Amino acid sequence: MNRSRLAIIVMVVAASTVCGIADSNARQARRRDLQQQQQAELDTKGLSPELLRKAFIGTWNDQGGRFWFAIDDIAGTQVHSARFRLAHLKSGHIEGNRLTLVSMSCIPVIGCYSYTIEGKLLAQSRMDMHATDETGDTVHFVLVRK
Repeated sequence: MNRSRLAIIVMVVAASTVCGIADSNARQARRRDLQQQQQAELDTKGLSPELLRKAFIGTWNDQGGRFWFAIDDIAGTQVHSARFRLAHLKSGHIEGNRLTLVSMSCIPVIGCYSYTIEGKLLAQSRMDMHATDETGDTVHFVLVRK
């Protein structure tokens, strides 16, 4: 009887150790993500409109390549052309280092929906982004320009 109790205790200790290590790894990954997100915003006050326009133009994607969009044409503060996966640009504009894009997507049988993407330029060709759909669900991610 004592051996079975001892075996159970060893299994419980081993399981809690494994869970503790997994939790620690998850916390470290979240901490790394937060550190990346806390990078300094790009100060655009000294940039000419042409240089600022070039700072936004290009393809932006998350590190996993799951989400991306490409900005092709900006005139003044208005985004005239952008591409998304399974969606199209409804409207877009830039204020300083902040970008707002509204996209529209229509899926047969399901219908049409739009989502708003708001981001701010960070140093090193990165952008801190929030995407919100019509239901108010928000996703936060950091994009890198490629």
